[in-house]
Amino acid sequence: MAKRRMISLDIVDTDAFLDMPSTSQLLYFHLLMRADDDGFISSPKRIMRMVGSQDDDIRILAGKKFIIPFESGVCVIKHWKMQNKIKADRYNPTTYLKEKNMLETKENKGYKLMETECIQNVSISDTQVRLGKVSIGKDRLVQQGVSEFGDSDITGVSVISDFDYFWNIYPAKKGKKVAEQKWNKLSKGDKDAIMADIPNRLANDDSWKRGFIANPATYINQERWNDEITSKKANSKQIYAAD
Repeated sequence: MAKRRMISLDIVDTDAFLDMPSTSQLLYFHLLMRADDDGFISSPKRIMRMVGSQDDDIRILAGKKFIIPFESGVCVIKHWKMQNKIKADRYNPTTYLKEKNMLETKENKGYKLMETECIQNVSISDTQVRLGKVSIGKDRLVQQGVSEFGDSDITGVSVISDFDYFWNIYPAKKGKKVAEQKWNKLSKGDKDAIMADIPNRLANDDSWKRGFIANPATYINQERWNDEITSKKANSKQIYAAD
């Protein structure tokens, strides 16, 4: 990880930044200095204790959109790429891939949480969802388990619900209300299993790669995450059962 960090006046000389309390500004500088080469900070609360910041300081940074917090406890500097460009021979990619995959980079190089992704070439029937080519990469959300953001004293920070994680990473977008009702009845263990199963199937399940994917509510209700992965050697006509 590079040891030098740049701070741009285009960010810290704005009214939005200068209107914050000095303690919030100080916390921002310390978070930025300790971020990895993609702008992610693994232990913001530890840094808060080091510099004597209060809970309101991190709430203000999140509310003013200078940082983006995640339920895992990790946060990222929103304008990181606008301020820092690491040379290739010194760059070490972040290890927080699931959080990084939840972000997109805007034209001004600022990070932004992705909204529900649009899937083109979708043909929906009552029994199954036929998708176009499915790819996995930086524009797909990958979440393997959900935990609370920090301790209860940070509850003022706005974060994404575990169902929103599921809805974003699940390729078929149909019946959101029913899917959410069924999701809310699941145990945490089942939710964690689902979060691990979805990227695995996207990468390895031949049926999913060909676009035959059950509706979200059906996937949950029938516990499809326990189904065997359909390999390329399996019968190419095998698809999930109808709802």
